[in-house]
Amino acid sequence: MTALGVEGISASSVSRIRKELDEKVSEFLSKPIEHEIPYVFIDATYLKVRDGSHYKILPSDQLFICSYH
Repeated sequence: MTALGVEGISASSVSRIRKELDEKVSEFLSKPIEHEIPYVFIDATYLKVRDGSHYKILPSDQLFICSYH
């Protein structure tokens, strides 16, 4: 757990928390969707390009938008 930046938590505590989360996630996933939920998904691309001996991160002119109503 130290590698994840968490100190002072026992393995049994992690197991207990994981079990509680698994139960809550399973409960959520088993519920039916009662109505449509509109959403918008937006994504962009960044390109790593070489400029001489240096690399730069440049924004691409590509923007992806997907909408569901």
